[in-house]
Amino acid sequence: MAVTSFTSVCRLRPDVEAAAARHTLSELGVGTRSPFAASTRTHYARLQILDEFRVHTRRPLAQPKLLWSNDVDGDVRSYLVEILSVSRGTLGPVLALCADAPQDPADSEFVDRAAEFLLGHELRIGLQYTNSPGRSASEVRRAVDQRRKLAGFALAYQQDSPSVRRAAFVETFEIDLRERVGIPEPVVADVAEPVVVADTGDQSTEPAPAPPAHVL
Repeated sequence: MAVTSFTSVCRLRPDVEAAAARHTLSELGVGTRSPFAASTRTHYARLQILDEFRVHTRRPLAQPKLLWSNDVDGDVRSYLVEILSVSRGTLGPVLALCADAPQDPADSEFVDRAAEFLLGHELRIGLQYTNSPGRSASEVRRAVDQRRKLAGFALAYQQDSPSVRRAAFVETFEIDLRERVGIPEPVVADVAEPVVVADTGDQSTEPAPAPPAHVL
């Protein structure tokens, strides 16, 4: 799935000071508590208040602005609708800082209006940094989790013998390996029933051969 970059720059309301806006942003959660973590399509999210710019020296902006930036899987508009729907309680007050933005998250039209507002203030970018091309956000997170799991395993068993490490590795990562290469679960043969060799009621005492088991 293609990763799409989106940046929106929105002017703050005249009655909102940059310090107060920064305080609003500071109260948002980060990491797994971030309002953007509610969507599995989020690669990257950044909210920032801009009140000055620098060429050779720092100079204040005439009006502070909110920078809203995302890297997401797929279409930006559907992503904005998704994230504003599930996180309207936390992202609504952020948008309320901006001039002409929808102010009431409880409004039935808030999500659509907020998405159109952000799209209407989009800043087109000419360069995109992609760290994991062709990978969805879910795939990237799973790879990171697997790396952490492998690092933890290496530390936990570094003093053990190769045979112990091998057995522990299979036990720890068996499910992951099967999912990765598509190997089915092992098939355990049932105890064979006696085979009928004649219709006289006599039965053979020899069991039927068991089917071979699939072994990882």
